[in-house]
Amino acid sequence: MTDWRDAASCARSDPDQWFPEHGGTGRNARRICAQCPVRRECLDWALAEPRLDRSAIYAGHSGGQLMRIRRKRQGAAA
Repeated sequence: MTDWRDAASCARSDPDQWFPEHGGTGRNARRICAQCPVRRECLDWALAEPRLDRSAIYAGHSGGQLMRIRRKRQGAAA
């Protein structure tokens, strides 16, 4: 069975794009994520991962955005 990460668009891209410099937008990484066939799997993984790099881009979201999504989902489940 192939891991979903093998099909990820980022697997064939420069990894530095997912770690924009302080104040950077990660625009190119977000563009790649928007077209990725496994974006949902990546988002699910990122939301379940307890230690995210807040400055990195995951499934088209920053680590900070993902933390807000996680808190919102946890609040809705309560």
